[in-house]
Amino acid sequence: MSTPPPAVGIPPAGGEPAPEPAPPVAAVDVLRNADRWLAARRAWVIGVLLLSAALCRIVVLVEVFDTPVMYSVRHEEMDMRFFAQWAAHIVEHGPLDPTPLHPVHTWHRHVAAAHFGKFPPVPGKNFLELDNRVREPMIRDLWNEWYGGNRYHQEPLYPHLLALVFWLTGGEDVRWFYGLQLLGGVLSIGLLFGVARRSFGDLVGVLAAAMAIGYGPLIHYELVLLRVSFLVLAGLGLLYVFQRIYTSPRGLDRPLWHWLLVGALVGLATSLKITFAPLAFGLLALVLWPARREFRRWFVPLCSVGGAALLLMTPWFVRNAVVGASLFSLSSVGPVTFAASNYPSYLVDYGWAPYGEDASVLARVMHESHGTLLGAIRSTLALYESTGAYIWKLIDKLLIAWFWFEQPNNTNFYFSTVFSFVLTVMRYLVVAAWVMPAGLVGLGVAFRWRATRAWWWYLGLSFAPLVVFYTLSRFRVPVMVGLFPFAALGLVSVVSWTVRNRVWPTIVALVLFIAGVVWMCRSFRDPMRQVIDAGNYSGALQQYYIPKYTQAIDAGQHAQALAVLERFFGILPDYLFNLNGNHPPENQYEGAFAMQVAGVYQMAAKLANHLGRQQDVTRFDAVDHDLRAAVGAYQVWMRELQQEAERTKQPKPKK
Repeated sequence: MSTPPPAVGIPPAGGEPAPEPAPPVAAVDVLRNADRWLAARRAWVIGVLLLSAALCRIVVLVEVFDTPVMYSVRHEEMDMRFFAQWAAHIVEHGPLDPTPLHPVHTWHRHVAAAHFGKFPPVPGKNFLELDNRVREPMIRDLWNEWYGGNRYHQEPLYPHLLALVFWLTGGEDVRWFYGLQLLGGVLSIGLLFGVARRSFGDLVGVLAAAMAIGYGPLIHYELVLLRVSFLVLAGLGLLYVFQRIYTSPRGLDRPLWHWLLVGALVGLATSLKITFAPLAFGLLALVLWPARREFRRWFVPLCSVGGAALLLMTPWFVRNAVVGASLFSLSSVGPVTFAASNYPSYLVDYGWAPYGEDASVLARVMHESHGTLLGAIRSTLALYESTGAYIWKLIDKLLIAWFWFEQPNNTNFYFSTVFSFVLTVMRYLVVAAWVMPAGLVGLGVAFRWRATRAWWWYLGLSFAPLVVFYTLSRFRVPVMVGLFPFAALGLVSVVSWTVRNRVWPTIVALVLFIAGVVWMCRSFRDPMRQVIDAGNYSGALQQYYIPKYTQAIDAGQHAQALAVLERFFGILPDYLFNLNGNHPPENQYEGAFAMQVAGVYQMAAKLANHLGRQQDVTRFDAVDHDLRAAVGAYQVWMRELQQEAERTKQPKPKK
């Protein structure tokens, strides 16, 4: 690959700003002219990009406004529900309330049961045989101890912003907050264009922003009560601000209030997620490095940025001091997250799954470590037979991070596409399967460019959680956003080489790209796994359709209640309607789901009978009968398999 000219606006080693040279594609007239044309109309380009991003979000919002997508916050087992509860607690009791506030989900109960199975809280009694009113406080107290008591569960800025919205709107309608997240998504598109343009030119900037506009998971997570939207916004904001400083003719010689504003941004970002602290100070180091022989010039930037950041985080430290928590702690989930994603039997394909025997392993680690991070790391690594075994686990995580699938956790992007035509198109338009390989090509092209130093730091810190912890779609979104400029650069470079008849760079890039796409598009390791599993439909039924149905029944609107159930039937997967006595479910989860749906069809049949709609009664009864027959056949099949397994275990009679 060719050695590129300096990137636009990046100062040379001496610290003086460079004149604006031609962009990397200058040898190709058509690409150069396109870049110049876009640069000459930059204000209009930015307006079109922002308008396009806003329109996509408005259309998706209209499509999903009255669907289960907007009601995921109701699910008691999800992080979204806990964020809403945390915010409501702040509104009701104030930010200085000393009550420990940590979630207790099913997996928490599994781990606690494993712990109390080994260390019975009531001597001589099985923990699981105790009354639930006795068990629940014990489980909560145990996890409060492991989470550090009244330490913040996670970084506090996000729930406090949500609490502010609750307070201003006088309720707990999270859709107001979704509006802020959607606005943050639009701003992220503008920041991405700004940062990419300064690094690679306007053409690459426009292509990168266009990719981000068409990236469905970014919009999906803006309509879920998770931090993803603000994490992307904060990361791009830090990149943009420090790049402006780096490329400015003034360099470090700027007013004090400039540095204070930068420090305030660093403090806000760190209050959103602690990993923004190393990102910010790594970027600051890049800014300071050209003046490495003039240490006196470092004093004002270091002190003002660090001081302002600490000042912005002072409310959290004051709260910790008042309630008696560790003074500088902003999160308490690190130990359990590391332990639950790094033990030897952890399945990297499934993200978060500490159930069954894995719950016992996690209970052991948390007991030995007493909930401390270093203790959890030490106890978890001690489970491995060798250092090589753990290294292979990390490699396995790295490999699964390069996979087409948007690994769900709390929410499933693919399930949202069921309710949105725009998201359905995006599901096949801008996807990790080709963006990540194209991004690798772009990274290879710009490997030594000074313009990419900040990007490498950003991408490294964004990618680290996928390997150190686990790969989830919501963790990979910042990585994808960081790769969009490089994917655009890779595409532009291949076009440039092709037009200039540079055969070998073109062949190498295309081979790498195609090989990457083939690798990304490999099949699931578990051949029975589905993109949208039964739990998504069950959750939608419980959190959205049944409440709507109940509301209609209570109001005496039986026809509307039946319409609600028919809406649910309309989203069900096709395979469900192929089940019958001759075609049973393939696993226990499908069986449980089929039985649940059969119950809903039975409800619909009774309601249709009440309304005198006999044709619908016949239709609903037929589906109910087939599903129950399928479940019955599955149960018979499983009993036969179990009996066969028991027979094979019996010792052979002696001759």
